[in-house]
Amino acid sequence: MEVEYWRQKAQIRWLDKGDSNTKLFQAFAKGKRKKLQISHIIDGNGKGLNNMDDIKQEAIRHFQNQFQAPATSIPDLGNILPFIPPLISNEDNLFLTKLPDLAEVKATVWDLDPDSASGPDGFNGNFFRACWDIIQQDVLTASQEFFLGLPIPKGYGSTLITLIPKKEDPKWFDDFRPISLSTFLSKINTKLLANRLKMLLPKLISPEQGAFQKGKSIDDHILLAQEAIHGLDRKVFGGNLLIKIDMAKAFDYMNWSFLEGTLGKFGFSQVASNLLMANLRSSFISVLINGEPHGFFPMTRGVKQGDPLSPLLFILGFEAFSRYLNHSIESNTIKRFNLGSVRMPSHLIYADDLMIFTKGDILNLLKLNQILKVFMQASG
Repeated sequence: MEVEYWRQKAQIRWLDKGDSNTKLFQAFAKGKRKKLQISHIIDGNGKGLNNMDDIKQEAIRHFQNQFQAPATSIPDLGNILPFIPPLISNEDNLFLTKLPDLAEVKATVWDLDPDSASGPDGFNGNFFRACWDIIQQDVLTASQEFFLGLPIPKGYGSTLITLIPKKEDPKWFDDFRPISLSTFLSKINTKLLANRLKMLLPKLISPEQGAFQKGKSIDDHILLAQEAIHGLDRKVFGGNLLIKIDMAKAFDYMNWSFLEGTLGKFGFSQVASNLLMANLRSSFISVLINGEPHGFFPMTRGVKQGDPLSPLLFILGFEAFSRYLNHSIESNTIKRFNLGSVRMPSHLIYADDLMIFTKGDILNLLKLNQILKVFMQASG
């Protein structure tokens, strides 16, 4: 039991290599805990906070603003969604929304990492595996009720946000990456949906997107980017230009109306769309500060980093931009990156990193800037 305690504390797999309960192992766990301690933060007004009550209140304020859409937030979808074709068939919708049976639910439980950090319920995959013979019928019933669209209890959607530093010595809450720790039961349903949705992605996602898809590798994007860099010195009218944009906040700010509109244009039925969005709409967030949860507020925008389904919803949302930008290239609104006989893609997307390859003249860049504004206004 003591070895298991330290193994989960450190969240690593050293036991497989014989590191057992060594001093080094315990030091790693304690060191990780110390690294995640927050004792000072700068608030949104630039004021330094040392009092823990003030830090907790600032955390709640900051992440409420981040995960809740303004009441007046009504995205303009008219310019960006028309370029999405209806690719999902009735058979696809039936496949996505059919009730899972016991075999599929069990396979999903075993597909999830048993050692992943537990959510507010305190249970991870090890519990579900060890007690499967006892709880299997209850888990199946809960999963089938989710697929039937029955009301979701608040406890199911309760989510802890753990803050992972993006850099050494973080000073602002923006310097932390918010990772969602959901209940294991909710992860069963989103993982099950994700496994089904992955089967449909090849006909939905453009070659320009490389993340979260089986069979696609970042190496392909690296080679294309290197080819473009070599082409920057090519003497062409207007010059070639490579633009890299970090869309780091896109996960947290994606507008749900935009996401649902994208799903609808692809041909997802209302039942399928509701199912894909159900876990997000049922989410209530508490922020972990030094191991203690604070706040309890509904999530009204963004997707959850750490949830099995969220990355797929994210790339579906970004596909609207990918097709919009490609249309702008094909209609000659935006000029192509010139590599002579080599046809360069207009852009590459890997998770929240965007690279655009285009011409460098002012008029072209003004048009590109307008396209980016349209996407930002639509997506959040």
